[in-house]
Amino acid sequence: MRKWVSKLNRAELETACEDFSNIIDTLAGCIVYKGTLSSGVEIAVASSLVTSSKDWSNNAEMSYQKKIDMLSRVNHKNFVNLISYCEEDEPFNRMMVFEYALNGILFEHLLVKKMEHLDWCARMRIIMGIAYCLQYMHHDLNPPVAHSNLNSHNIFLTNDYAAKIAEISFLPQDSSKSKSSSDNESVHSTLPPLLM
Repeated sequence: MRKWVSKLNRAELETACEDFSNIIDTLAGCIVYKGTLSSGVEIAVASSLVTSSKDWSNNAEMSYQKKIDMLSRVNHKNFVNLISYCEEDEPFNRMMVFEYALNGILFEHLLVKKMEHLDWCARMRIIMGIAYCLQYMHHDLNPPVAHSNLNSHNIFLTNDYAAKIAEISFLPQDSSKSKSSSDNESVHSTLPPLLM
C-alpha cells in the first residue's frame, strides 16, 4: 500500500511546472522542475530523461516502482517526502513529485556561502534534524530504510533552515549484480541524490 502519496496526471504537473520550463537541476537520469500545485504547495518534480517506452526497460520499471513503494513508506518532517508520482504511457513519462526545499542544499551553505549567515543555533538545528530523520529511517521504520549516500549534496534546507534528507534518481540497479548485492541495496538505498 502506498501511504502518504497520490497519483497525478501529466497535465496537472505540466500546469504546476509552467509547461516544464522551470528547470532547477539535472540529476542522474532525470531533470528536476520546480512547480506549484493548485493548492499552493510548492513542489520539485523529478522527471525521467526517458521519453519512450521502447527505451524504458523492465529493469528500469521495476526499479522505479520499487522506489515509489519505498518512498511512500517514509513520512518525516526532516525528509524530502514523496507526495505524488506520475506514470503514463502516451506520451510516456515517469515522474516523482517531492516537497520543495526553498534554501537549496547544505553543500552551498558550507562551501559557497561559507555559512557565515548561520549562527550556532541554526547549525545545531540542521544537525539535530539530520539525526532525527536517520533515527526514524533506521529504527522506527519496519523494515528500516538506510540512506546509501548521505552527504551535503542531498541534505536540503527549508525557508527556516530545517534540514531535510533527500535522495533522487531514475537510474535502475545494475541487473548484473549478485542477488546478495541487490538484496542488500533493497534495504540500503532510498531515492535520489536529490534535488531540490
